Amino acid sequence: MTQLVQPRLVNPPDGDPGAYLDFRFGRRAMLFDMGDLSPLTLRELLRVSHVSVSHAHMDHVAGTDRLLRLRLHYPRPLRMTGPEGFVRQIESRLEAFT
Repeated sequence: MTQLVQPRLVNPPDGDPGAYLDFRFGRRAMLFDMGDLSPLTLRELLRVSHVSVSHAHMDHVAGTDRLLRLRLHYPRPLRMTGPEGFVRQIESRLEAFT
């Protein structure tokens, strides 16, 4: 039986938090927390349609700039959810890019 969703940790268990869920036939993926995202390829990051961040400690959001930089002018939307104040933090990062 083929798995429709392939989950995996982005980093080793003792590294930055991050889980990548690849929806194999949906041409999309989800991220839970965005620690160090360097193990993910650009192609994998472009598949990300949804991100959920548990809390805004550095080890949970360190990869935000890499993902936003890659997706800044990408036509597909990127939906992000997080704790209270998270939207303001993302807005500040985006303002820093312009």
